[in-house]
Amino acid sequence: MSTLLSISNEISMFYSRILVLLETMLMSGLVYL
Repeated sequence: MSTLLSISNEISMFYSRILVLLETMLMSGLVYL
């Protein structure tokens, strides 16, 4: 059970990192437009 929890925690961290990356890309794209 604890391993499953740690895996889901890593996945959520991974998703949040991707969301931040997409957000920065979107903001820089808006600046270039």
